Parts: sequence; structure tokens; C-alpha cells
Amino acid sequence: MRNVLRTFKEVCEFSYHDYLKTLWKLSNLLKNDNKQIPKDFGKLCIDLPNRLKDFQLVESDTEFIRNAATHGDWEYDVKQQIAIMKSRKGEVKTFTTQEVFKKLVRLFHNSTFIIGEVISYYIIYEFEVNSGLMKKSFDLISEIDIFNVDQMNQLENEYHEFVKSLFQN
Repeated sequence: MRNVLRTFKEVCEFSYHDYLKTLWKLSNLLKNDNKQIPKDFGKLCIDLPNRLKDFQLVESDTEFIRNAATHGDWEYDVKQQIAIMKSRKGEVKTFTTQEVFKKLVRLFHNSTFIIGEVISYYIIYEFEVNSGLMKKSFDLISEIDIFNVDQMNQLENEYHEFVKSLFQN
């Protein structure tokens, strides 16, 4: 259990925390606001699920297990093969090594694989919106006359020139 908890703590601090901060930024887009990201990891773990109630993107008990691991507030019961973890507020929870390991794998998966996909879509979206590419695309689409081949070629060339200009600046 000791090695699983050490790895859990490290994944939280070096990977999962960034995942949560990115989700918070994306939630600002979803909610069309600009709330500050909570500085405290535990507060972020608690506030984010409340902010994104329709999505299950934050692993339950992450903050609890990470804090117990970080502060050494746990002991292992060999007979029952469970870790007994305590919060600073006195709350007690028990987990098997397998339960913590499964959570660890989900933390790692979400913070490395899923977030890469989400960030790429976010970057593309931001690029399209901020560069004017999306507006240009809709403007040109609204002008298309599918029966006028010359016009379609002209609009396609205009679009390619616009895209090229974005990367030359």
C-alpha cells in the first residue's frame, strides 16, 4: 500500500492537479464566466465536481486519499488488508490496496490521455475563434453558390490565402 499511496500522491501533484486546473478553465468557457481557479488542491477537487455536475470528470475521494498519503494520516490493517485513512477534520475512510490502485490508474489515464485530447480540441477552438478562422469560414460558406464553379474556386483560394496569412504573422 505504501508504494501505491506514494505514486498516488505524485500523480496528483505532478499530473492530476494540472488536469483539474485545465478542467476549471474549460468550465469557465462552458459557464461563460471567469472564476479563479482555487489554489488549494483539495478545494479544487471539491469545487470542480459541483461546478460540472453533469460530468463525472473528477475521481471521488482523490483529495481525501492524497491528503492522507501526503500527511501520513493512514495506517494499514494487515488482518483486514485495508488502509485506514483519516482527514484533518477527523473523518475516517477505509480502502483496499486494489481500490486505491484502481483510482490511481483512472487519475493517471484522465490526466495524461484524456486531457491531451481535450486540450487539442480546446486549442483548435481557441485558434479558430481568436484568429477569425471560424468567422471567415462561416462568411465564405454563406456566399457559396454550389452551381457556380468559378465562384467556389475563388472562395476556396480566398480561404487558403486567409489561412496562409494566419501562419505568416
